[in-house]
Amino acid sequence: MLRFLKEILFHTSNVLIWGLILAILFVVLISVIIIFPGLRELWNHAYGSTAFVNAVNSDGLKYLSLYLSSFVVSTAAFIALLTYIRERKKIGKELEERRSRFFFEQASSGLDEVYSLLKDQNNDRITWLEAAREFLHSINLSKQISSPEFKEAYRLAEEKIRHKLYLALSIYDAETKERTPLPPQFFYGLMDWQVERSLDDAAKLASPKIVVQNVSIDNVLRKSTNRSLAEVSVVTIYDFLEYPKEYKDPLKSVTVWRDHWDSGQNIGLGIDQGARRFVYHKLTHTSFNGNLYENKMPDKGIEPKEN
Repeated sequence: MLRFLKEILFHTSNVLIWGLILAILFVVLISVIIIFPGLRELWNHAYGSTAFVNAVNSDGLKYLSLYLSSFVVSTAAFIALLTYIRERKKIGKELEERRSRFFFEQASSGLDEVYSLLKDQNNDRITWLEAAREFLHSINLSKQISSPEFKEAYRLAEEKIRHKLYLALSIYDAETKERTPLPPQFFYGLMDWQVERSLDDAAKLASPKIVVQNVSIDNVLRKSTNRSLAEVSVVTIYDFLEYPKEYKDPLKSVTVWRDHWDSGQNIGLGIDQGARRFVYHKLTHTSFNGNLYENKMPDKGIEPKEN
């Protein structure tokens, strides 16, 4: 509500200022229209002559000092208002950048904290809940960023953390050099989640246990806890790992090389020799299930294909 009132006051002040500028311009214009004919007539006569004196006493210049005063004051006010508008825009931009910088730093710091909590591939329920809350706070803070530059910087920070979390929350096979998702048993919070067992067995092992305890003044009671991760924390983190639907991939602006690898200047000894040969071969061949198929060469260049 307060922000809405501020916006109303801001737009109202703008309307008033521009209305005042128009009024000043109108006064300046009227003053020029009244004074200019008399000044032009005065310019055409010799100083001190009868015609000159008559021109001075004419209706156009009878109130010369009054009109000149109005003209000077109006012009000065007009210049002052333009200066004020320029300075206000400058100050407003500086305040916007300062405010955006603050929210960018807080939001990106929150993303770093999310990665710090999950980078060791733990499946602790409390840690995942904290990471999910930290992430949601960061998202809310990022919505306050208004500067285009800091918005772009935050999107870049999100992409970095998204990639780092993907590496942390997947399993790397050194032999195949491939990454596979964490198994569902991981999310039941079991310490030995790598052991092969059914989800039913994992759920049983992770379920809260009945604990029989003696109640005395000497001991505190142990609480039976649920070891499995909270669904909301899992969904929050994994939704972030997926690129949003409105995401604009900058790679779509890249034009893939379409010429032959040995055409023209490409036959040189540049650092892109291997890269150009790979792109050419990839566009002209398709491999599947251990077999290689040659694509038909188009007449004009090589059109890139979807991978």
